[in-house]
Amino acid sequence: MRGGCPNGVIPTQQEEEAASPLRAKVLELEKERDRIEEEIKSHADLMEQLDAEGYPRSDIPIMEVMEARGKMAKLKLDHKEICEKLEKALEEYIAS
Repeated sequence: MRGGCPNGVIPTQQEEEAASPLRAKVLELEKERDRIEEEIKSHADLMEQLDAEGYPRSDIPIMEVMEARGKMAKLKLDHKEICEKLEKALEEYIAS
């Protein structure tokens, strides 16, 4: 038993130092994922103001809706990419 923990669970200082950049990478990716999710949500709020046929109400500019649709499509791709990177980073962090 190392440090009073069974099976030597507490990492050594070298292990902690090696994991620190990985941890920072994971936290950075999580922050980016959260930012993208918030931006998607803000565009989704606009999309909820469409009529039954998918057209904007008369008080909402059509160009605003078109831009929101384009941004949402891009953000969804960005979100998928960030989630894949985050998954790999978490696997590396857990393995270290």
